[in-house]
Amino acid sequence: MMLVLIILAITAVLGLDVLANTEASMRADRAAREALTAIKYARSLAVTTGGVYGVEFDTANARFQVFQATGSNVVGQPMCAGATYVINLTSAELKGTTMTATITGDATNPYDVTFAPLGTTTNSGTVVFTYAGYKRTVTIPTVGEPTIN
Repeated sequence: MMLVLIILAITAVLGLDVLANTEASMRADRAAREALTAIKYARSLAVTTGGVYGVEFDTANARFQVFQATGSNVVGQPMCAGATYVINLTSAELKGTTMTATITGDATNPYDVTFAPLGTTTNSGTVVFTYAGYKRTVTIPTVGEPTIN
């Protein structure tokens, strides 16, 4: 009976380790997917409306948001009336995830990526999301679709 309990205890400990690693990779991946969606949404708005839209990566406040360049207004959430398109890394499902943005092309707003009406940007770069040693990188090209590595 003791041998069975020891085997069950070892199996449980190994299972907890696997769960912890899975959660860590999922948080970093979810943050990267949220950023990718925000970037694609801003680019889509720029192309469809002919305006200038972008994404601000606010590393100091651990959040990113979609904005309209005219007046720097935060864009509303398409599926939530009255809500703005702001993703906080302090929310329950992303808590503990860190963000490092390396954006080039705009010395005035070094953490902003803005899209012109044709969907191009001069603010290319990367945004790295990290949680418990797991990293996911969103790459933003000047022309073309952003990707996750």
